[in-house]
Amino acid sequence: MKRSVLRTALVVISFASTVMVPIAGMAPASAAAAPAVSVTSPSYDSPGASVMAIVTVANIPSGWGISKLSARVGTGSFSCDPFTWKHAKGVSQKCSLILPSKAGVWSLRASVTLAKAGQRSLIYAGTTTIRTQGDRTYAVDGAHRALITKCYNTTKNVWLTFDDGYTSQANLNSILSTLKANNVRGRFFLLGSWARTHTSMVKQIKAAGHYLENHTDSHPAISSISNASVLKEIAQGVTATSSPKLFRPPYGAGAFTTRLYSLAARQGYRVCFWGSDTADWSRVSSSVIIGKVVTGDADTSPARAGDTVLMHLTNTQTRYALEGLIKSLRARGLVFDRLR
Repeated sequence: MKRSVLRTALVVISFASTVMVPIAGMAPASAAAAPAVSVTSPSYDSPGASVMAIVTVANIPSGWGISKLSARVGTGSFSCDPFTWKHAKGVSQKCSLILPSKAGVWSLRASVTLAKAGQRSLIYAGTTTIRTQGDRTYAVDGAHRALITKCYNTTKNVWLTFDDGYTSQANLNSILSTLKANNVRGRFFLLGSWARTHTSMVKQIKAAGHYLENHTDSHPAISSISNASVLKEIAQGVTATSSPKLFRPPYGAGAFTTRLYSLAARQGYRVCFWGSDTADWSRVSSSVIIGKVVTGDADTSPARAGDTVLMHLTNTQTRYALEGLIKSLRARGLVFDRLR
């Protein structure tokens, strides 16, 4: 993405976490650091929206395990994926929660209960803040949330996706060459404004056998604009070539709302989020990109069967990571959509 867009992403998608001491029980006697909880989430979304948060527990003492976990804003409902993953900073789990129906800044609180046979349970908590803005909406139900997270991928194949544009010819050539050499089909969520001024690159992607997908025309935060503006952004975006046609909202804003589901459907699209986020837009190294997808961290889960991996065309490190990423996931027994 362009530098101006990157600044927006850094502000809008900034993650925050605060660690708290135990709020119940007594910490296990140990010379090691005490358990601590942190939570990451989007910094904003629509009032009433559903969003994804990741809760991480660090320094779990030997013999203790997670018996209960929650992440919620106020008394709003939540549900947590039973899948957990270990990484350098601890153990993480993904939760979906409902935001308040009014605009404002709210406290998002995560709570983790640790248990051990013959010991009193321990409860630790962490907080962050999240803002609600824009029109009131409603969260999609659990079934639609799962479909949106997987981009309506009903197979066990891992999908590799590339957002935005704003790339050099050398960068694009390298990505397409790696995908061809490894027989992997990609999905390119391009901005309409970029695609119209880079028609040869768009034709090159399509001719190479990859899918084109819609990522709006100008990359606005969908949750902050009117219905008419959302429809216009989709209409002026790149026409998707897949079936079903997929639409990815910039920053993931509004992805799990009935408002965006309905507006996208009116244009013939299904909403597409992601499973594993490389955060390559932040200029991380190729080794970090691979690590995020293969093992996960406190900000994203590792790719699993049927997941969608989020990447961008902008960062040159993505092209250097792509070969290792594909080989590492295949070594874990995962498969991709085939190019031929």
